[in-house]
Amino acid sequence: MTVTVSLGKGFIVPNFSDYSLEDASTALEGLQIQAKGIYTENFPYGQLVSQSIEAGKVLSAKDDLTIKVLYSLGRPYMKDLRGTMVEGGLQKYFHDEFQSKGVNVHYVIRQVDSDQPKGTVVGMSHFSEYIPLNLTVSIDISLGNLGSAPTSFPNNAGGADNGENQEKPSE
Repeated sequence: MTVTVSLGKGFIVPNFSDYSLEDASTALEGLQIQAKGIYTENFPYGQLVSQSIEAGKVLSAKDDLTIKVLYSLGRPYMKDLRGTMVEGGLQKYFHDEFQSKGVNVHYVIRQVDSDQPKGTVVGMSHFSEYIPLNLTVSIDISLGNLGSAPTSFPNNAGGADNGENQEKPSE
């Protein structure tokens, strides 16, 4: 006597290029979809880069039902961190913004004389631009040793912001 036990209905792996990064994880109930965005130089934003199991393959309950899907975030962009970031936040920023998204972007710190508060980013070798997937950015950190700084950021003329530099409504 032969007994055949059904493994249940099979799962047909979808073509994830038909889904967005946000929608991929709900593509098919029963599959565990691990969707992630990575920076690329050759794929436009939102395009499917790869999926770990080819589209159309039928999986059963005995198979590994985990599918890894990568979508392009486009090219990486380096924001201007001058005056808005302190040294203690750089590790998290570079990890979250670049390394965790497949980019080999690192930084080196140089301590510089400045009137800005100690630990403030006051200079960068690259900012406000698209950057390659492999790059080291030089970041200047204020020693805070040149007297007191105005409370406004660099490039804002006029000294301390005591309300005098605010826009006035039209009359």
